[in-house]
Amino acid sequence: AHVLKLTFCGWPQTTGAPFIQHMVADKVVAQAEHSAREFNEKLLLLPESYLPADHGNMVGSVLTRERATSEDAGHAASFAFGSLSSFQKLDATIFDVWANILRSSSRRSVLRLMRYALHDIAEPKLRQELAARGIHPSRLETTKLAPWLDHTWQKTHLDVMLDTIVKSGHSVVQDGLWAQVPTVSLAGNRMEARAGATALRAARVSTYTEALSLKDYEVLAASLEREPAKLRSVRAVLKHRLTVAPLFDCKRWARTFANALHAAYEAF
Repeated sequence: AHVLKLTFCGWPQTTGAPFIQHMVADKVVAQAEHSAREFNEKLLLLPESYLPADHGNMVGSVLTRERATSEDAGHAASFAFGSLSSFQKLDATIFDVWANILRSSSRRSVLRLMRYALHDIAEPKLRQELAARGIHPSRLETTKLAPWLDHTWQKTHLDVMLDTIVKSGHSVVQDGLWAQVPTVSLAGNRMEARAGATALRAARVSTYTEALSLKDYEVLAASLEREPAKLRSVRAVLKHRLTVAPLFDCKRWARTFANALHAAYEAF
């Protein structure tokens, strides 16, 4: 019997496998004009983010708790630009951008990264990279990973989240948005570099924090530190959109996903 095979979620690129008929994506991460060149599979395009986000069912929702402070995360009070992405997603280009953001921001601002595996090797090298760009290495801080039940709440201590660009944040961007942290992202040219953008658009906040270029990324991020009223405004919009925008509407996502599967099966 013929079996319909599709790929979903685990590998944000084409499999290149001739026996995989379909790939689940959305209209942001998979650009129609490039699909024939980039994907071996036929695309099942969901109308919003192809990645489900069921954060509303988490125990101890951030919507009902006070925001965490820098002290809660083990740091002194400061303005925290943060990235939740793992070290493998960092590259020289985004580090240049982050250094420029720190350079144009007040000296109380810091860059916080998560303390993932091999952080003891990565941290001194990253501080060297900051110093090479003229930024004091003490402005790089790392945060311990929190237990599962608290990990999203802990991220509310960040002021602005900075997405990576070679491979953008997927679930970590969703975590940051649910933690009500304004998130600056720039859509790249490939599927793995556009997940942050699709999250912002499905959360209906891309107007405020989706950059159009690397320079725009720098300006957007730095302006949120220099203009407290703007930061409060964007955060208030984000908090409202969490409960009404498609990104975190898991029932809506399930319906569109099921409809896409049925359509693919009927056409098979």
